[in-house]
Amino acid sequence: MRKYASIALIPLFLVGWFVGEWFMFRGIAPPPEAHTLEGWLTWQSGAEDFVELPGDTHLMAFGRGAGLVPSGPSAYVFDASGRLVAWTYDLGDNDAFNKKWSVTYPLNFIDRNAAAQWPPKRLSPVNGSPRPTEDTHDAE
Repeated sequence: MRKYASIALIPLFLVGWFVGEWFMFRGIAPPPEAHTLEGWLTWQSGAEDFVELPGDTHLMAFGRGAGLVPSGPSAYVFDASGRLVAWTYDLGDNDAFNKKWSVTYPLNFIDRNAAAQWPPKRLSPVNGSPRPTEDTHDAE
């Protein structure tokens, strides 16, 4: 009987793992109100890590890692108009995202206050015209 009790614990453990992962991933996906930099900063009020990507036309913000054992943080890319253009659950496991967004060292980190004022005036859209954007998605 004890033998079967041990075997029964395996599916219970797996179900617990998947439920835990599901809840953690739900907290990473940006809600509609976080599809702008201003909204994202409100949604992720504790975020402190931001990087100006090469070319200074995009800002990457880092959130907490997804899942029980993340290989990297979640990452969110904003264009110069402040719109969310791409995001990924796990920066450490998404080579396509890293390649597309040139996540290479050295990184140009800025603090939260600078991120809230981003982009610098030199990057503001001309005459208020919006810049082209991509759909928000997990690039994986």
